[in-house]
Amino acid sequence: MRKYLFPLPVLLVILSMLIPNLTFAYFSTNQTATVINDSQILFTVTYKFGFKKYNGMMPIGAVRGLEFGNPSPYLGYKILDKQGKTVIDGTAYSIVLSDAKVVNNSYYIPKGVLKTFTLVTLYSLPKETSINDVSLRVTSLPFMMQNEKKEIMAKMNPSELQYYTTPIVHLDK
Repeated sequence: MRKYLFPLPVLLVILSMLIPNLTFAYFSTNQTATVINDSQILFTVTYKFGFKKYNGMMPIGAVRGLEFGNPSPYLGYKILDKQGKTVIDGTAYSIVLSDAKVVNNSYYIPKGVLKTFTLVTLYSLPKETSINDVSLRVTSLPFMMQNEKKEIMAKMNPSELQYYTTPIVHLDK
């Protein structure tokens, strides 16, 4: 019979105490694409962020065309056609909304608190374009974790950001 350093029940108790202290939450909860008229769409991407041991800072501003790896402090996104190619036509106006407190031009998340954020984008296609089917994808989402001793700058990676994509919407022209 084998002897283990820790019996299974003791190991489970130790793991249950460690795991909550190591984790933090960030996930997309809802994505919408709403046709306003034959050339305008309202996109929203809602997500939650919170950290167990750190305060957090999240961007308020959003910039179309920022790709992953860009050092910008803003959320980046792009408009895609139905083949997943970047659409450069049209204009977009965006902001991230939240009830989180604003500190130094960023949203502040106290440690142990989960906050909700919504990227809101009004997108207008030119009337003379042949593009009818579009979606929005978040391409860069920087954040900062901080405590009394350190600040950690981080970004979500592309495999995580694939879930921050709206449904494709069709415009009748």
